[in-house]
Amino acid sequence: MTATESDRVRAAELAGELAAAGARFVARAKDLAPDAGELARLDAELRAVEGRLGRRRRGPSPAQLAADVVLGHLAALRPNVPFVTSAAGEAAAELLCRDRQLTMEGAPGA
Repeated sequence: MTATESDRVRAAELAGELAAAGARFVARAKDLAPDAGELARLDAELRAVEGRLGRRRRGPSPAQLAADVVLGHLAALRPNVPFVTSAAGEAAAELLCRDRQLTMEGAPGA
């Protein structure tokens, strides 16, 4: 197969589009960093308070749920990211946004 001039032009166009998409992706990923840090900080604080109250958390940690949310949205990048289905990502999003009081053993009504 012989490369044509149009192939060379298209390759250059695609390389430019990939660089732009990559830059947008990196910027958006960086935008998540403060929220990830806040989730980790709040989770650690809640875990400490729960421990003092003698409560044990049920289910996955907010950090795991957040990772599943992100990985669920990155399904198009498989096999380069761990496998998390879109449905699992959506379920994780629902759990992550749920009031943590409802998921602790020893909580009122638990």
